[in-house]
Amino acid sequence: MFRTVVTKELKALLISRRFIGGWAACTVLILLSAWIGIGEYRRALAFYETGTGLAEEQLREATSWGRLELDVLRRPTPLEAFVAGTSADIGRSSPISTTVPVGLGGSLYEEDPIFALFRMLDLALIVQVVLSLFAILLTYDAVCGEKERGTLRLALACAVPRARYLAAKLVGCWLGLVVPLAIPGVAAVLLALAAGVPLG
Repeated sequence: MFRTVVTKELKALLISRRFIGGWAACTVLILLSAWIGIGEYRRALAFYETGTGLAEEQLREATSWGRLELDVLRRPTPLEAFVAGTSADIGRSSPISTTVPVGLGGSLYEEDPIFALFRMLDLALIVQVVLSLFAILLTYDAVCGEKERGTLRLALACAVPRARYLAAKLVGCWLGLVVPLAIPGVAAVLLALAAGVPLG
């Protein structure tokens, strides 16, 4: 009976217009965030390589270590193509000199604080905001919708405990939420691999 309820719930979700619209929105947003993230990663990597080259050139040409001032850069991590994390918060460069303490600076929010309110579109934002709303949209009538249609009384007329019935509904709704996240997620990883992001 558990498998029957899960299958019924999953089929009902998959053929609904809410699911198709939500899946299309998740696909577009996840692929768009991956595309933006890959572009940001490439720009950060180019900035790192240019800055590191300049610092090495300054080190080669230095005649006095006491007056040498360098900016050491933090290498971007490949997973920043999917989730920006704290990379924009803490900055990417640290001054190295005899007068300034070592510490990461040059944050994106120091240059323009409006970015602190409207963060970068990445997978974390999509999961926190869009997928949460999508979960509410898909599951708000999982049980009460059955009651309104009159099928809840029919389902509970069988010898199925209520806890098992609710667990089956939960598993069916959960599977209905994993599908719109997993398929575009795999497509985003393939896009990153095709763009040359080193995920190994």
